[in-house]
Amino acid sequence: MWHDLPHMVFHSELGQLAVVALAALLCGLGFARFKQPAIVGYILAGVILGPSSLGLVENRDWVAMLAELGVLLLLFVIAMKLSLRAFRTIWKVALMAAAMQIAIATVITLALSRLFAWPLELALLLGFVVSLSSTAVAIKMLEEIGELRSETGRIVVGVLIAQDLAVVPMLLLLNGMAAEDGLDWGTIPVFLAAIGLLAALIWYLSRREKLNLPFSALAQRHREIVPLAALGCCLALAAISDFIGLTAAFGAFIAGLAIGSTHERREMIRATEPIQGVLAMVFFLSIGLLIDL
Repeated sequence: MWHDLPHMVFHSELGQLAVVALAALLCGLGFARFKQPAIVGYILAGVILGPSSLGLVENRDWVAMLAELGVLLLLFVIAMKLSLRAFRTIWKVALMAAAMQIAIATVITLALSRLFAWPLELALLLGFVVSLSSTAVAIKMLEEIGELRSETGRIVVGVLIAQDLAVVPMLLLLNGMAAEDGLDWGTIPVFLAAIGLLAALIWYLSRREKLNLPFSALAQRHREIVPLAALGCCLALAAISDFIGLTAAFGAFIAGLAIGSTHERREMIRATEPIQGVLAMVFFLSIGLLIDL
């Protein structure tokens, strides 16, 4: 009966979209009211509206497309916010800690995969997920307890930056393993080249003065261009990266690192955060929609 509800109530997908957005907003506000992450509310809204409950969303293709765009913009904004100069002073400790986290978590999930007969791809995915932390949540907690500017706080932020950087090779590896024919060992040189490019770019950007964007003067006169310019840079690098055989997320991350090293960094972050917030909500909502209890 529940699955006949969309046909009875809505005459177009626009009505479904309105209900989905309202449900996500209410669930997010409800969780935020009790000082819990709004992200959990978005996922819960997806579960309620998805096939497990009301079944209000039938065509999830458009949700999946927006979710992928949300991932690109999320990585783009994360990369823009990275302080590469601060990371350079503690990079050895940060990289060692992040590598140990990833290695230990992956070894544990690989051991569990033998016990529960999980495929290798799932074991690696779970290992990567367990080893990562939320940079936004961790930094907010450090601010609340007054440790963000302390030595411990700087090391923690360095580890978080190292984890954010590790997301890129993780995505490249998982993307290759998720292909229909499995991991193509011929892509390993491309994978290593991408990691080398990322390392070289980080080294270069952390050692020189801030750059100027070519359209900065035009953006000063026309403020409405700023978010479009940021989104255009993100999508352009994502498209190029996808074209040469890497993931679109890798290109978005590279674009964020480049813009994060310019004088317009703060303005770009401020302009893209509202867009990123909406698309991030759609991304976590789509996770709930895909869950079939």
